[in-house]
Amino acid sequence: MSISEAAAQKNLKNNLKYIMEENRITTRKELAASLDISEPMLSRIMNDGQIPTMYPFFAMMNDKYGYTVEECLFTDLAEMQRLQRQNDEGVSQRLLGRYLGLYQIYHFRTTSLKGRDISEAGAGLRSGILFICRNPQNSSIHQAYALFDLGTAEADEIYSRISDHLFKDGDDAAVAYLFSLRDDIHLYLGDLEITSWQVFCNLRYDFKDRVTIMFHQVEGTSKDYIGSLAAMLSVSKGRMPMPCFQYLGISRYSLAKESNDVISHYLLAKWPRTDSSSYLEEIANLTEKLYSQGREGSSRSDDEKHVMLLYYLDMVANQAVEKNIRRLQLLTIEEDDAFYHFLRACINNRSREA
Repeated sequence: MSISEAAAQKNLKNNLKYIMEENRITTRKELAASLDISEPMLSRIMNDGQIPTMYPFFAMMNDKYGYTVEECLFTDLAEMQRLQRQNDEGVSQRLLGRYLGLYQIYHFRTTSLKGRDISEAGAGLRSGILFICRNPQNSSIHQAYALFDLGTAEADEIYSRISDHLFKDGDDAAVAYLFSLRDDIHLYLGDLEITSWQVFCNLRYDFKDRVTIMFHQVEGTSKDYIGSLAAMLSVSKGRMPMPCFQYLGISRYSLAKESNDVISHYLLAKWPRTDSSSYLEEIANLTEKLYSQGREGSSRSDDEKHVMLLYYLDMVANQAVEKNIRRLQLLTIEEDDAFYHFLRACINNRSREA
């Protein structure tokens, strides 16, 4: 990108002022300390237009505030943020209507460790309802209502009843029906927001639980959004109410019960797994050495062998955990696309049967 030195100097001065405002930094001394430079050096940059060196200034700028050299020198951060917000608002207004409507959702019991303690994954699958409607007070944010932890047959029935209310009397009747269920089922209330990349559904049940659902906002030619995979963070149920993360399936249409095993597959596909083959190979080699006649270590006593194996198993188990515990989990476009085509196939089958 071609830019004059004077323009780069001006951008840097303005961007430093912007960073101070955004991060509520009141003094240059505080900003200088965060960038690991002296206050006089910062004054030369902000007053005289001096371009600092990569280290420590720009390295710390990237580390502390997340801005690259190019962003600091070649862009006006305040203007870039304003345009991004304007774009997000435009995207929201243009696409928010796609998400209006009734959905059936699929998840695992939070007490079931995503179905891993169930012999058949489909047996641990639970269902629910997500209803999104317009907010009369704020056109840029939709209202959201949700029911979780229902059996699939119960969710199918509620889905059907809400559909009838929507068809006959509209959104208000559907919301009134949902509120009528509050004595028997936990009703979560919240809103839906859209950025240029993501959709956020924030829900709450009294003071006991908060649920955040995040899914990828996909540009598409279809009028209505039919569903996708999503990430969900909530409070787990059971004896120990702890933060719980899992994947969620969202479908605009109620799916046949025969689809439960397939849905479970998609929701469990991203469950983190540890590659333990190399560690098991080492344990197998040690066991062979200790218990094969004539091999090194075979002359040791049984107690010694037992202690050695316990020590080694503990060591490799911890190595495996340390190697894998910080892995980043992502819902990829490919996985989301595969789930989308599964939903599309289900819809097409329903159409042919009808």
